[in-house]
Amino acid sequence: MLCLREIFLIFLRHTKCRLEKRGIAVFWQKKKKPQAQENKSEQEKQKRKVNQPEEFTLCLEANIKALQDILHNCSDVVFRCLTVARRQAYLVYAQGMINTDLLSKGILQICFEDFTQEARDLLEELKYRGLAIGRITQSNKVDSCIKDLLAGKALLLLEGYRDVLVLDIPGGEKRSIDTPQAEPSVRGPMDSFVEALEVNISLLRRRLATPDFKVVSLVLGKRSHTNVRVCYMESIAHPKLLEEVLRRLHLINIDALLESSYIEELIDDEPYSPFPTIQTTERPDKAVASLLEGRIVIIQENTSFVLIMPAFFQQFFQAADDYYNRYFFATFIRILRIAAVLISVYAPALYVAFTTFHQEMLPTSLLISLQTQREGVPFPAVLEAILMGIAFEILREGGLRLPRPIGQAVSIVGALIIGEAAVRASLVSAAMVIVTALTAITFFTVPTLIIGEAFLIIRIILVMAAGVLGLWGILIITLLFLAHLTSLRSFGIPYLSPAGSLINLNLDEFLVRAPLWAMRKRPKLLGQRNPTRQGRRPSPQNTGKK
Repeated sequence: MLCLREIFLIFLRHTKCRLEKRGIAVFWQKKKKPQAQENKSEQEKQKRKVNQPEEFTLCLEANIKALQDILHNCSDVVFRCLTVARRQAYLVYAQGMINTDLLSKGILQICFEDFTQEARDLLEELKYRGLAIGRITQSNKVDSCIKDLLAGKALLLLEGYRDVLVLDIPGGEKRSIDTPQAEPSVRGPMDSFVEALEVNISLLRRRLATPDFKVVSLVLGKRSHTNVRVCYMESIAHPKLLEEVLRRLHLINIDALLESSYIEELIDDEPYSPFPTIQTTERPDKAVASLLEGRIVIIQENTSFVLIMPAFFQQFFQAADDYYNRYFFATFIRILRIAAVLISVYAPALYVAFTTFHQEMLPTSLLISLQTQREGVPFPAVLEAILMGIAFEILREGGLRLPRPIGQAVSIVGALIIGEAAVRASLVSAAMVIVTALTAITFFTVPTLIIGEAFLIIRIILVMAAGVLGLWGILIITLLFLAHLTSLRSFGIPYLSPAGSLINLNLDEFLVRAPLWAMRKRPKLLGQRNPTRQGRRPSPQNTGKK
C-alpha cells in the first residue's frame, strides 16, 4: 500500500504533464527562458560591452553610432544634426535637464557664423569665441562624456575632431527657495535649502564671502552618480576631522543615493543607537554657524537637507531663534524646552509607577480622585499608557501622511473624539487622557524631531519598566541610557560634550545662551586651530564731564 506522500507526488506529476501538454505553465515551477534566447541576449550584452570604444575617433558617424549603441532605448536623449562652419556636427542632450533656450541661442549663433577665414582650429574657436554659453570643457573619453550627458550637460561633436565639447548649461524645472518647513522660526532668515546643489552652495557663499570657505566635490553611487559637496572652513576645521569625513565618504559603495539620510546611515559612528550623531538641517544660517564652529557640512543634490558633523547631544535642543532673541529670554526658553522634554519622556512612566506601586507617595485627595476615575477600566495602568501612546502615534502619523488641511483636521478631531469616547466607554481613565495630551504637547517643543524619535523609544521602555518595578525600574532604565549616551561618539568626539567633561564645560553651549559679546571663544573640542571667534565687546564712549 502506497503512503500518502507517494500518492501526492504521483498526482502532482500527472497534473504537471497534463498542463504542459496544453501549453499552460505550472504555478509552482518558474517559467524558464529558452536556452538559445538566453545565450543570445547574453552574447549581445557582451558584444556591446566589448565593442564599446574608450575614446572618440575622427569619424563623426562612428562616434554617433557608439553613443547610440550605449544609449539605446533612452528615448529622452536627443541627437540633433547641425552644420557648423560647413562641417557636419551633432548636438546630443537629455530633455528636461538643460536650458534649451540658452542652448538654442548659442547653437544658432555658431550655425550662421563663418569661421573658415580666421579659425585655424575650429574646436578652439568654438570653445573660446563662438559659444558664449555656460562653462565649456573638452574630452575625448566616451565614459566621461556619457556621465556628463546624463548629469545634465550637452555634447557637441564635430566631423574630423576626436575631442567633444561638453556644454554645462543646467536647466529644467527646479523648486524655488522657500521658507523652512521642518524648522520654522519667528525671527531670522526665511530661506531654506532646495534640491539644486548649485543653489545650496550659493546660499552658503553669500553668507561666507571669504576664500577660507572651501568646497570639495565628490561623485558617489555606482549608478546614480550623485554629486556631493563637502564644505568646511580651512582655517577653523581640524584637518583630521576633514580627513576622517572624506575617508568614510570614499568607502561608500552603493547603487544610488536618493537622500542625504543614506550618507547619514553609512558614515554614522553609532548605527545601532537610537540617538543621532549627525545633525540634519534645511536652514542655511544654521549650517553657516556650524561651519564657523569648525564643523563639516555635507550637501547632496536632489535633497533639501544637509548633514552637519560632528553633532553633540545638546545641539538638538537649540533652535535658530535662540540666537536671534535677547539672551535672557532665549536662556529661559531653552531651559523650558529641556523641562518639557523631560515631562514628555517621564510623565507616562511616573503616572504608571505612582498609581501601581507607590500610591502612598500621592496626596490622599489626589489618590482618591485617580482611583475613582479608574473604576470600571478593564486594563492595568501600564497597558493603558502603552495603548494611549500607540493611539497618539497613529493619529500623528495619519496627520502627516494626509494632505496638510485634511491632516490637521484628522489629528485634532480624531484625538478629541477618540479621547472622549474612550473615557465614556470606561476604556481609559480621564487622568490618562490628560497625561497623554500633556506628553504630546511637550513632545513638539523639541526643535529637531529626529531626536524626538529616540525619546519615543525611551518613553515606551520607561513605561514598561515602571509597570514592572515602579520607580526603581525608571531609575535603572535612566542610568542605562545615561551610560549609553556617555559611550557614544560623533567622529571620535564624546557625544555629551561639553556637559560630559568638567574641564571643557561651557555653560553658554549647554543650558545658558550667553550674550553674543561674551561668546569670544569657539567650542573647545572643535576650534583648537583658531579658538578666537571675536574680539572684546565695544564699550560705550564716556561722554561725562571731567
